[in-house]
Amino acid sequence: MTTPPDKITDVRIITKTFNTAKEFSEHIEQKTRDGNYMDTIIEYCRANYIELESAKKLVTKALKEKIRTEAEGRKMLSKKKIRKTRKAK
Repeated sequence: MTTPPDKITDVRIITKTFNTAKEFSEHIEQKTRDGNYMDTIIEYCRANYIELESAKKLVTKALKEKIRTEAEGRKMLSKKKIRKTRKAK
C-alpha cells in the first residue's frame, strides 16, 4: 500500500498545473456535471492530495457565485446568510 504524497500547496497548484486562478476555475467548470461545483472541487482536491483551503484561493469570483447559487439550491445557506450575500452585491 502506498502512502499519499504530502499535501500540495496552492503555490504549486498554480505553477505546476494551472497558471492562474481563472484556469483552475475554468477547469472545474468544464468538469462539473449537473451544476455540482462543490462536489467537483472536493473530488479534484482528493484526487490530487490538495487541501481544500488551498483550492479556495483559486476560485474566481464568478465560480464563487455559482457555488453560492448551488448552496442556496441545496438549502445549505440560512435565509439570513442568503439575504446578507444578496445585499453585498
